[in-house]
Amino acid sequence: MQIRAAFLLTIACLGLLAVACSARSAGEDDKRWVQPEAAYPERLSIHARDTIHRYRNEPFPLALVIAPDGGYATYWRCRDENCRFDDEVYVERALKVCAERAHIGDCLVHSIRDKTIWPVPQQFETEVRSRLVVPWLHENRGPAEAKGAVVHIPGFAGHRYPSTLDHPITPYHLLHLNRRGYDTFRLNIAHYDYSRTDRRELGDMLVNTVRRLRDEGYRRVFLNGQSRGAWEILAATPRGLGIDGAMLFAPAAHGRAEGWSGKPNPRFEKSEEDFDRLVQGAADLPYFFAFFQGDPYDPGGRAETLGTRLRERIGTTVAVLDQPAELAGHGAGGRVAFHRIYGVCLEDFLAGAPVRFEDCATPFSLSDNRAAATEAHLIDLGGTRVEGVALKRLMRGRALYPIVGPPGWGGFHARPDGELLQWFPGDYLTGNRIEAEWRIEDDEFCIIDSPRMSRNRYCYRVYDMPDGSVGLVAPDGLALVAGTKAASEESELGFEPGDWRGDPVD
Repeated sequence: MQIRAAFLLTIACLGLLAVACSARSAGEDDKRWVQPEAAYPERLSIHARDTIHRYRNEPFPLALVIAPDGGYATYWRCRDENCRFDDEVYVERALKVCAERAHIGDCLVHSIRDKTIWPVPQQFETEVRSRLVVPWLHENRGPAEAKGAVVHIPGFAGHRYPSTLDHPITPYHLLHLNRRGYDTFRLNIAHYDYSRTDRRELGDMLVNTVRRLRDEGYRRVFLNGQSRGAWEILAATPRGLGIDGAMLFAPAAHGRAEGWSGKPNPRFEKSEEDFDRLVQGAADLPYFFAFFQGDPYDPGGRAETLGTRLRERIGTTVAVLDQPAELAGHGAGGRVAFHRIYGVCLEDFLAGAPVRFEDCATPFSLSDNRAAATEAHLIDLGGTRVEGVALKRLMRGRALYPIVGPPGWGGFHARPDGELLQWFPGDYLTGNRIEAEWRIEDDEFCIIDSPRMSRNRYCYRVYDMPDGSVGLVAPDGLALVAGTKAASEESELGFEPGDWRGDPVD
């Protein structure tokens, strides 16, 4: 009976933040968790401040830990007073989670139960941690020569941002705007400070960024937002951002309709109501909105909401691109196809001219594999769907990578033993090489347990293309054509996966 009770208690204590566990009085051996004072950061982030506040309001707190740079923080709690493991168990669990999510070394213990053991004075940041950078391959001219400044606000994806906040990748169309005379920037935001939707500090960060560019001499300043970035821009406009307009791609802040576990996401039910509220309160500015088919973060009907709330301005200062046939997926705005079709429309918008898609849009031409953006494009290019045993045979021991530019830019290698190596452009908290697994399920190629895909099942439909390349279709309908090479081992690839700073992609 004692063994069974201990087993059940162990099972009950697995998990973070919503766990039911813990118990002995704190303070028996707290000093062993204290490090030399030099190990502690001078300042703690806004996120750490808020996490400490929430921890203090927990009825049964167990352990609070903070990353060594004072940024990321997390804690372990109990649902009731019946958790009976030693404090060490909960501290170790919190430290493990913190190390996995902070990605910058061993975390430090701040509190055990209701006792603070942090040995140095606590000073908190007053602003969101962020950094404005010039993206890779972009060449800025300075405020005297540039047509204006365009700042990209990325979506929320904590793994994208290194602790130095210098991630340099932006959507494809920004590079071409840079070549057309605009100075372009990316505003990197610390992932821990970017994790909530009710913080005034995020708006402050945008206001301060625009003010800085104005002070440097830029006469015209625009913001370009993707997903969460677009949402935060729209939310901040009533504050008086001081911008000349905003390009807002697939604004979102509530997650997908279903979580990565497949369970319904209760927050998603409020996404349309909250979007309507943002639009009603938005400042009277020029806007370029874009929504795409298949986007799992979009509840639908957002173009209709804009048509109701901004009726008099649509076609003059507000442009709405809704579900274009040749694009699909949450990230469709960053594709080559988007630029080829709507690049001139963006230039019209930035120049202050009304955007008339019937005039500015370039007719889509499926002239080469790079233009492919939907499953229909793969079929039109002569692709044949591969399934079952043939799919497993095709993918085993095969690497996929960009068809243009350096193969080390991004891709994956499906090793014969079922392991998977993924690589990505840019600098990531987790590094730009990630280990996962692969298998064939429901006639799709599935990436399993990847930190890049929230450690869940992410599957692609696969097409065999006439020229020997491989077409992939993501769950949201976004499609691409990849180069490919058979290789049993990484040494046979002939390039370095993750070595992405090669020749520019035109």
